[in-house]
Amino acid sequence: MVNKNRSNSILLNRPASIIISTYGLNSKRTLSTSSEVLPDKVYINADQDKELIVSENKGLAGIYRWVHKESGKSYIGSSNKLNIRFKQYFNYNHISYPKRNMAIYKALLKHGYAEFRLEILEYCSADILLKREQHYFDKCKPEYNMLKIAGSPLGYRHSEAAKKLIGMASKDRKV
Repeated sequence: MVNKNRSNSILLNRPASIIISTYGLNSKRTLSTSSEVLPDKVYINADQDKELIVSENKGLAGIYRWVHKESGKSYIGSSNKLNIRFKQYFNYNHISYPKRNMAIYKALLKHGYAEFRLEILEYCSADILLKREQHYFDKCKPEYNMLKIAGSPLGYRHSEAAKKLIGMASKDRKV
């Protein structure tokens, strides 16, 4: 069953056998690049629905996917505070910062938010986020994700003390 929600978002109740075509687009694509994945919610135009995306996901945890409408390429992510994560996506200074070298950021900057659909694949509790994210990685094979393991340490910065310990430990290592 599909419920038209405010603006261009679509709230989906997950019957497994239904494939829903894109709403309001001149395209024959389905909402998911994989017919086996039916998202909980879809925002057809991320540019138009920025405020709605942030407000409707306040205080919620879940798995999301950015899908480039034309190519079908996607990025899967998760957050225990979706509204804060989406605020980061919609903050130009955040995504354009040179040290944040993520393919999805580059794609959003290159194509613009209007060329992307944002899907909330699943709302879930924070304690199972990484397990569910890995499930969607395995099922959807997202092209914009560089690392294919949920919870990978991409972007983690070691403290100076940790760097010294790592350096000392690697000095005696034979390659």
